[in-house]
Amino acid sequence: MSTLHLRGLSKSFGTVEAVKDVTLTVPGGSLTAVLGPSGCGKTTLLRLIAGFLRPDAGEIAFEERVVAGQGQWVTPQHRKVGYLPQEGALFPHLDVAANVGFGLSREERTPARIAELLDLVELPHAMASRQPHELSGGQQQRVSLARAMAPQPHLILLDEPFSALDTALRESTGRAVVRALRAAGATALLITHDQNEAMSLADQVATMRAGRLVQAATPHETYTHPVDAEVAQFVGGANILLGTAGQGVVECSLGTLPTDGPATGPVQVVIRPEQIELLPLDAATGPDSVRASVLEVSYYGHDASVRLSYASRGADPVTSGELVVRVNGTDVPRAGDQVGVRLRGPVLTLQS
Repeated sequence: MSTLHLRGLSKSFGTVEAVKDVTLTVPGGSLTAVLGPSGCGKTTLLRLIAGFLRPDAGEIAFEERVVAGQGQWVTPQHRKVGYLPQEGALFPHLDVAANVGFGLSREERTPARIAELLDLVELPHAMASRQPHELSGGQQQRVSLARAMAPQPHLILLDEPFSALDTALRESTGRAVVRALRAAGATALLITHDQNEAMSLADQVATMRAGRLVQAATPHETYTHPVDAEVAQFVGGANILLGTAGQGVVECSLGTLPTDGPATGPVQVVIRPEQIELLPLDAATGPDSVRASVLEVSYYGHDASVRLSYASRGADPVTSGELVVRVNGTDVPRAGDQVGVRLRGPVLTLQS
């Protein structure tokens, strides 16, 4: 288990700053997800760590061993980094056993070691003689992971490895990969644009935007205390309102709401969709509720996303804003319905 240290890492391509002064620690034996939209610098960061690119500034170290920076440069093949690409990239002319054992020496490439690695990624030993085209997409990714883990690398890089899989297979394969990494005590870095994947699989979420690392925290901390409104909206979705905070409350278009911190003055109010409760219209009479009209419903089975317009608290019933609400899939309103809206619990405020 090696701890990965990135210190002031930067890389530009002409006038484009792809990675800007990134400092991040990935503790040994943990999984960190680097999360962000396309073009934010995730892949460039991965390629710097793997040694496919040289940084313009900063350093990369495994424990205290510097592999880039301080006048040091260790080539990719000597970094002991495992790599799991998007499509797995198995050798089509080799069977599973030969693919898994590809990075091992002749002495290490024993049936017992191959069987151990197949056990680690939860594949039956009988698959050792199969060809890659005889495997499902999820099975191919597990074989690729076994191949990456076989030489016992310092770090395993996972480059959006589940993006080509369907939703159900993504989840099951992701869970199997995490179990394998934990069983091996491996240190891993997962590159993804999927916030559900990052939040559900990782020990730490490193959120990137425009080449910069804007927040590195546990999934719970990232969700409950995002560093800014953009992170809040990217991770889980959020309604952002303007308000004025003081003495434990915030005044906004939804009324006077309790806050979770000591912010004062102008703030951005972060309201998660699941914090909002829909009521019958005749129940929206208290000081903690407003009237609203359902504009659009997106139904997903287990739940639904409801977009609505609401009337500002204390004003005539005219539209003053929109909210997105997440409701249980068994109790879904229809477009055009008139409803009441009430918030559950305190809201997060971000200083403007």
